[in-house]
Amino acid sequence: VLARILFAMARQALRAIEAEKDSRGALNFDDLQLKTLLLLENESVRQKLRRKIRFLMMDEFQDTNIVQYEIAKGLVSAMESSEKTTAETSTNLFIVGDAKQSIYGFRGADVRVFEEARKDIQSANKRNLEAGLIHPDIITPHGRISARNGEVYGDIRLSASFRLLPAV
Repeated sequence: VLARILFAMARQALRAIEAEKDSRGALNFDDLQLKTLLLLENESVRQKLRRKIRFLMMDEFQDTNIVQYEIAKGLVSAMESSEKTTAETSTNLFIVGDAKQSIYGFRGADVRVFEEARKDIQSANKRNLEAGLIHPDIITPHGRISARNGEVYGDIRLSASFRLLPAV
């Protein structure tokens, strides 16, 4: 009985919040994310943004939620298995994070999104590598450097941390 009463009170509070937002023409952070995701369903908007955004870096990715990841995927054509893209036409996605440091679950972050994104990026890179759309070697101003196997597909791991050194 108590659970039903609390649920009804929560539902009433949410309705009051929505009514207040509507009366003010206001949006909260979750609203902005959902509206952005809906906007990216429009093909012309998605293509226009993809042409304008060449590089997309998302730091602290371990604290990303599924809606934020879906927004990122909407901006990166290479994440769609049906899309044929080249390095010149696709937004390049670079994520940085450490699954062991995920602390924002209370606001909807889901550390499993980090692993899903890592696998999706590797799959997209492998597909494009096999199709000859990206080169298997890292090219620097000093020549070519062959990458380790995981790095070829976009999984670069830093195994040492220097944050705790006194000099830092």
